[in-house]
Parts: sequence; C-alpha cells; structure tokens
Amino acid sequence: MIRMGGADAFMLTNETPRAYMHTFKVAILDPTTDPEGWSFEKYYKDTSERIHLIPYFRWKYAPSPLGISHPMWVDDPDFNLRYHLRRVSCPAPGDHRALCEFMSSVYAYQLDRSRPLWMSWVVEGLADGKIAIVTLVHHAYVDGVGAAWGLQQLYRPEPGWKPDHVPPWQPRLWPSWGKRLLWGIGDLPRVVIKQLPKVVSGIRKKRALDKRHEALGKPPHPSPTKMPQTPFNQALSYGRTFVCDSMPLDKFKAISKGLGGTINDVFMCCVAGAIRELLQDMDYDPVQPLIGGTPFAGMRPEGWQGLGNFATVDYCWIHS
Repeated sequence: MIRMGGADAFMLTNETPRAYMHTFKVAILDPTTDPEGWSFEKYYKDTSERIHLIPYFRWKYAPSPLGISHPMWVDDPDFNLRYHLRRVSCPAPGDHRALCEFMSSVYAYQLDRSRPLWMSWVVEGLADGKIAIVTLVHHAYVDGVGAAWGLQQLYRPEPGWKPDHVPPWQPRLWPSWGKRLLWGIGDLPRVVIKQLPKVVSGIRKKRALDKRHEALGKPPHPSPTKMPQTPFNQALSYGRTFVCDSMPLDKFKAISKGLGGTINDVFMCCVAGAIRELLQDMDYDPVQPLIGGTPFAGMRPEGWQGLGNFATVDYCWIHS
C-alpha cells in the first residue's frame, strides 16, 4: 500500500467523464526484426514475466474514507492481465489514418477505477506488416519521466532478454474501511506539514517574480488567469479525434542553429503558427498571444524513479 502524493491525487480528482487524465503511449513496430519470430502469444508471455518490474500495473485505486487524506494504491487481489492486454486488428486498409481512428475510439472513455488504471492493445494488420502497441496509463500513477523509466525496465534493446527472476504474484490483503480511516488520520498531519511550506514558498516566489518584472518594465509573467477567451475555451465533448504526423528532427536543428535558438523555440513557433491558422479558420481574430503550460521534471526522491508525479509547470506566451 502506498499513499498518493498531492499531484497524483490531483490527477484523479480533476478527471471528469469529458476530461480524461490518462496518457497515451504508442509504439509502431516491425515484427520481422524479432529473431525469435513475432506472435501475440509470445508478447503476452513476455509481458506476464516482466510486469513485476512495473509494480503499479497491478495496483488499483483505494479512496481514503471521508476524504480525510489522499487516496492510496493497493494491490488488486483479482488482477487479470488478459483484461488489460488485448489483441485487435486494425480496420482496413490498415494505414496511418485507420490507426489514428482506432486510437481515437479507445482514448475516448474513462478507465475503470475498480481495476488497475491502464489498458493496452496490440494492433495487428497494419500496412507493411507492422504492428502497434497502443497503451493508456492514468497520469495519477506517474509523470512522463517516471513513465520513461518504467518502460526502460519493461523493454530492453537486447533481443531475447529475460528477467533473472519472476516472483509469484502474491497480492497483499485489501485493507478494510476502518483500517484505511485510521491510516488516513495518522498520515494527515504529515501531509499538511510537508505541503504547506511548499505552497507558502510558491506564493512568495510568484510575488517576487512579478515585482522584478515590474521593476524592469517587463510585462507580467504569463499565468492561466491572463488567458484570453477563444473558441478553445469550451466544455469538451465526449469524443476525441487523434491525428499525428512526423517532422524531421534535422530540420528543427538546422533552423534553431541558424536563428540562435533552441529546438523547443522552433517547435513552439510551429505550434503558434498552427494555432493561428486554426483560429482564423474558425473566424476568430487572434489579436493577442495565447498562453501555454510547459511541464518540467522535478527532483525525484530516492526509490521513486518509476512512480508518482514530481513534475512542475510554468507558463509561456504562444505568439499566435
């Protein structure tokens, strides 16, 4: 059993039937490069022998009684890998558009909180004989850096790699309502004492930053409260449309060097230009910059490399 941090709990409590807080992991693979030959059965067996390397894949959500503390992650005594790992065929003709339509359909619903909060589909029948691994993982488990660490445990570059030891699955007993209530009462002072100084420090730093900008004659640092009303500021629908494309990294590098900026600068300019075109197509005149949120990796405590949310966020102008 493990108590969620504030950011982890935030990812759960802010989820709605229209605003999902799960993340998308997509890999497109060429099975002909597998020296042992590809099959779904082999992939399933390999996953079952490695899943202990990502413990949260067998954890499910347990609320804290009376909301007295953050929720917990607890072993799922009824964990069933066949529920979470599924095999499907991409609709014909199996091209990029068909795969995106499939991903749109699976993304557009909430994960079942009575089970571990992840699902994975092995999508066969793609063009050129390729396959896709499409996975949803709830953001409450881990941030991007932690997820990358977990994937490095699950997948290795060496063909035929096997874990040295596969421990038997022995889930710990599900804690009763009363036990979780007592744990929540006991943890509450620690949670408050740990988080309150961070909140106070953050407010002070924000005020100091605003004063520095004012003294230097700079505009205020962007924040969500300064976001203008646009056609984007609407309640989300239930559906999703997933579209993706690839752009050569070499071009980003060449442009960034030529202009004396960074790859991120070039990417943000591309985003701003695309948003500007979209807003104009929607008959909206983008007369002022928009504001984007940029996540940053934070320091992770020892032993938490593949668990929890330790990212922070800053805001920047999108010159659309």
